[in-house]
Amino acid sequence: VSPQNKEFEYRYKNRLRFSYSNVSFSGGFSTSSSILPNSASYYSLVYLSGTSIRTYNYKENRTSAGIGYFHPFFSFLNIGLGIKSYNIEQNSNIDDIASMSMLLGAVVYSAKSLYSGSQNYKYSGLVPSIGFEFTPFKWLEFGYSYERMNLTGFFNYSSIGATYYTPPVSYFTTSPYGISFANSTTEFRGHTHGIYVKFKPAEWAAMKFGYLKQNFVRSYGFMFDFSDLTGAGIFALNAAYSITTINYVINYPYVQVEFSKGFN
Repeated sequence: VSPQNKEFEYRYKNRLRFSYSNVSFSGGFSTSSSILPNSASYYSLVYLSGTSIRTYNYKENRTSAGIGYFHPFFSFLNIGLGIKSYNIEQNSNIDDIASMSMLLGAVVYSAKSLYSGSQNYKYSGLVPSIGFEFTPFKWLEFGYSYERMNLTGFFNYSSIGATYYTPPVSYFTTSPYGISFANSTTEFRGHTHGIYVKFKPAEWAAMKFGYLKQNFVRSYGFMFDFSDLTGAGIFALNAAYSITTINYVINYPYVQVEFSKGFN
């Protein structure tokens, strides 16, 4: 995961704070696998050998704007509350290329399969937060923050797949490719814990080292899946179902350079 974080904050007497943030991160990886002889069959086809290369890519962008208030309980300790308006967009893509050799009766067939699928999530809502700042020295600061998310949004999915046989196997499908798409309402619930240490060699500059731990649960409404398996451009309802929840965790460290300007 490669995060990028941009923040702007205005403070009035270091208590009332207005903030804007844009955080984006992306990542990806590839896997390769082999099909063992006779490991599976499909429509009386027996797999003799095969390889598959699958590539995953993920990208997320978050923007937030909010207000907070931190109260100085001691000269070295501030504790505060805040609320932010969040907008989150998540995109993922899967591409798969597979080559196979199969046996049907006494005839050996070769096949090449191509698949590409994409998912898109969009969420928005208000997020409350708490935090504290501990400053034992003017040049050193420790901090902790906690955000509780309960966002709502929409989800959509689309895919296209194609399989070509040599020689042709006509009774599998009237078209070598299929297209499908699905959509649903969705919720994004969870929390974020953040810790950091900040070094301030000057009043106008600081270096911040932080770590975020994010735990989230996705839940879905009723989902409708439409497919065109004939290549005729006619989409039919393929399935209607409900997914309960999907859990995932994101952890990442970050380094941030800060510049500030005071006004009298």
